[in-house]
Amino acid sequence: QWTHRGASAGFPRLYSDYMERQAQLGTPTEAVLPAGRNAHFRISVPGASEVKLVYTGGERKLTASGADLFEGNFAPPEGKVTVFALFSAERRYFGMVEYDVR
Repeated sequence: QWTHRGASAGFPRLYSDYMERQAQLGTPTEAVLPAGRNAHFRISVPGASEVKLVYTGGERKLTASGADLFEGNFAPPEGKVTVFALFSAERRYFGMVEYDVR
């Protein structure tokens, strides 16, 4: 379950939970990221207790840096990177944003 934001094919894929939970993506805003190149991930997810990146071969937590704001630098390997947010009340992660990495 995901939707594109508007008609912009260059924007990352946004999952329905991103919309429902009123998340706001700061960076990166490109759908395709270069493999092995450092990117700054920044996202605001109201009510999330943790946000992590899940990628081919592992995962990495983003650092909480203010009310509902999570960020961090990461050089993703080729494949996909998906941003997941944990909400304590539901005790599970929800997909927010997905990137292709080439």
